[in-house]
Amino acid sequence: MHVPYAALSLSLACLAGCGGQSPCNRNVHDNEKFEVTVVGQDRPPDHNLPLHGRDAPPCGLDDIHVGDRFEVTLSERVQFGGENGCQVPKCPANFPTAGTPYENASWGEFLPYVCLAKETKIQLGPQCELGRFVGLYAAGSSGRLYAESDGGVPPPFTLLRGLGGTDDQAMCSDVMSRYPKGQPGSACVDFFQVTLTKR
Repeated sequence: MHVPYAALSLSLACLAGCGGQSPCNRNVHDNEKFEVTVVGQDRPPDHNLPLHGRDAPPCGLDDIHVGDRFEVTLSERVQFGGENGCQVPKCPANFPTAGTPYENASWGEFLPYVCLAKETKIQLGPQCELGRFVGLYAAGSSGRLYAESDGGVPPPFTLLRGLGGTDDQAMCSDVMSRYPKGQPGSACVDFFQVTLTKR
């Protein structure tokens, strides 16, 4: 999915203190392993919403449910925000559901991502294949990934799953009939409240 916020991405990434090959989120380490548990589905408050998600309708898919658990291992990083940006762990292609890797255009806003995956596509029917963006980011101000060892409350995270149909490699003849209110670059966006547990 191509979203025209590259300039915003770069400026916000720099404001966040990222530079060169440094990590965008210093709390996420190479080969981090954790379990994601879905605890709710809801749109976060506007100040926690990525810009491209504020006007996009829900996707209406019934593939992720409260109580679902997903095991994640972060073994790759991607450059975010251009040469002067930072490194973001890459979410696996099969998280949260199966997707097909492909080459994709850049994505563009800075959030405190645990991981992101902007280079997968999914099949919604025989004539509808859409690019998929997945971002797992901190919904609150806490820098922690997991609950405290004394059994404290887990920090809140948001799993964002957006679908779009503007890339040359993602074709869907009826995308606007499925999502008439969505923009071509972000046909629909779903938000899930999740918690992380270290494996």
